Amino acid sequence: MNINYHQNGHILHCHIQGDMTVETSSDIKRSFMKNIRSSKWNILINLKGVTKTDVAGIATLIEFTKILKELGGSLKLAELPENILDLLEITKSRKLFEIYESDEDALRHF
Repeated sequence: MNINYHQNGHILHCHIQGDMTVETSSDIKRSFMKNIRSSKWNILINLKGVTKTDVAGIATLIEFTKILKELGGSLKLAELPENILDLLEITKSRKLFEIYESDEDALRHF
């Protein structure tokens, strides 16, 4: 698992590559918390490079959404692979997220 971050104005843009599973969710959370500590952020997470996910990966995204709302920010997801979209449907959690087909489309909605 690898996460690349860059700031785009008032938006923190993240690209996750590799697995987003029970085995990696604590590392993802730790990296995310390190990058938003003591700041109000709007976050865009691009999931195009995620090769495998499970319910723990989805739970991590739900937790990020909650944390960002508490900080006055928001989370948008872009370029979700079909397996993640399917899991969001199965877990009935798709409605919890703002999902966009591209980074550019998501950036226009902040």
